Amino acid sequence: MEQGDPLGGLLASAVILDVVERARGDLAEQGVSFFEVWYLDDGQLFCDERDVDSILRALDARFAAVGSTGGAGPGVKSVARVLGTE
Repeated sequence: MEQGDPLGGLLASAVILDVVERARGDLAEQGVSFFEVWYLDDGQLFCDERDVDSILRALDARFAAVGSTGGAGPGVKSVARVLGTE
């Protein structure tokens, strides 16, 4: 899959959904939950601010397992921002 591939968003979405569900299962064992909304390969995640680090680490681990570079390397376009802290 390359930039501009007409099926790119759909294929990325299928991987993202699987990875997120696996990470959700990993985190459920720790009592951590979250809510997320996706539009193809663009998403937002909502959780307790105390769980942000655990959730991002679980997602990074699951994405790395399927070959995603996530937030590493040159040209990274993904970002994570904490909004609404006390």
